[in-house]
Amino acid sequence: PYPFDDGALEKHWLALARIVDTLKARIPGVKIIIAATIAPNSKTFGDGAPGVSFGAEDKWKRTNVIKQYLDSTIKFAISQHLPLADAYHPSLDRNADGILTYINGGDHIHYSDAGRTLFAQKVTDAIIANKLLE
Repeated sequence: PYPFDDGALEKHWLALARIVDTLKARIPGVKIIIAATIAPNSKTFGDGAPGVSFGAEDKWKRTNVIKQYLDSTIKFAISQHLPLADAYHPSLDRNADGILTYINGGDHIHYSDAGRTLFAQKVTDAIIANKLLE
């Protein structure tokens, strides 16, 4: 991810567009899915990760940036009419924070087994719904 400064989301959007354009130009008939990963949890983010020690405010800031990038990724896919595998929204709780079930309890950053299953299911659903294997 880009650092979060003025224009960061626009840079992210343009990078996604370049990737898609490059793939389409170099691989005729390429099939593309845009995937949004699971939501981070602002209360536990990084807890247990080696060499990481985020304070409460830093956790909130970092996860807020991640969520903005995930929202931007989803909006990009929709605007470009690309298949979307959205694990982000189903992994949010009612307070718009990442559901701990989907987050690795050892580092509170990566997927848990349930998170991997959710992500894989969303990618599979997108492939099937968009008939990408036909």
